[in-house]
Amino acid sequence: MVFKSIDGGLSWEMRSRLPGFYVYALAIDPTNPDVAYVAQEVAIPSPTGRPGPETGKIFKSTDGGGQWRELPISVAAPAAITFAAITSLAIDPATPSIVYATYTSYSNVGAHDGGVFKSIDGGETWFAAQNGLSDTKGVSALAIDPSAPARIYAATHRGVFRSTDAAASWTSINSGLTSLNVWSIAIDRSGSILRAATAAGLFEYQVFEPSPSGTVPVIEYSYAAFDHYFITSNPDEIRKLDSEGSAGWVRTAFQFNAYAAPKENSAPVCRFFSAAFAPKSSHFYTPFAAECAIRQADPAWTLESTDAFDIAVPAADGSCAAGLTPVYRLYNNGQGGAPNHRYTTDLTVRAQMIAQGWVPEGLGPNAVEMCSPL
Repeated sequence: MVFKSIDGGLSWEMRSRLPGFYVYALAIDPTNPDVAYVAQEVAIPSPTGRPGPETGKIFKSTDGGGQWRELPISVAAPAAITFAAITSLAIDPATPSIVYATYTSYSNVGAHDGGVFKSIDGGETWFAAQNGLSDTKGVSALAIDPSAPARIYAATHRGVFRSTDAAASWTSINSGLTSLNVWSIAIDRSGSILRAATAAGLFEYQVFEPSPSGTVPVIEYSYAAFDHYFITSNPDEIRKLDSEGSAGWVRTAFQFNAYAAPKENSAPVCRFFSAAFAPKSSHFYTPFAAECAIRQADPAWTLESTDAFDIAVPAADGSCAAGLTPVYRLYNNGQGGAPNHRYTTDLTVRAQMIAQGWVPEGLGPNAVEMCSPL
């Protein structure tokens, strides 16, 4: 059964009787609460009329739980296995059409097999996404990094596994775990602390170390062929760009600070990507909810993260509080046939970009977009 509350849990209403015995997982689209997924264990009919093995199935509702439709995925249990269950569901927060499902099959002696399935079309089709998970003996849960959704963590009966390429491949990260029987897993909002619940207790893993001041660097890169700029605080992206020199992107030697975790006076920065101007592409960042909503409604742009990093915002006159330095945003005004923005704390850089035809964007007479901690 599925129950729904519309008053913060004070009262509940049964929304549907699904055919299975137990609801193992429930996931709600973060951009549309009417879209929900439920994983159930369903018995396979036996020719003799006796209960047969059980299989995991997923049902989807697009009207807030009023009606449910079975999706074309079924994790069947082999004859020697008692049952197979879809143990968790996870939705990409930036691209909710991407859905992940984990499964475990059980015999009388415990977990037998397990893995991950992935859908990129809202559950209409599924494919295995478990390269590196072939010997896990069961996957219990997933955690998607909200700051970088391509980075995913899996709780398994053989420890914790991490993917940095949206489940295309997995590697184990079990240093420090005294039990590899991991039941659940969670990542904090900043993507810096991973927590795993195991048979031996709760463990924490520091994904990356913030600076002693509680800040992280936002590094700027440039691509000379397009005269484009890109910024990131994501450690995986920084390592990749620095070590591989990905496709001509190089550091400009400019950077500014953001908060390592949300603060009372900070705001999450939305990050968007567009390939609508191919072969050129571009990213866009804003800490303002109104700008984020406008860009999200534009089909030319894809929301990559609702919290790429956290930063303070300026007052209406563009001023920053004490201890913060202004971050100026400049727009290339479509030069070269594709939009691009540059974010800088350097007034000399700002003046140079304006001289090249870039347009200041932001609050106040100096067009300030963000306020960076020192």
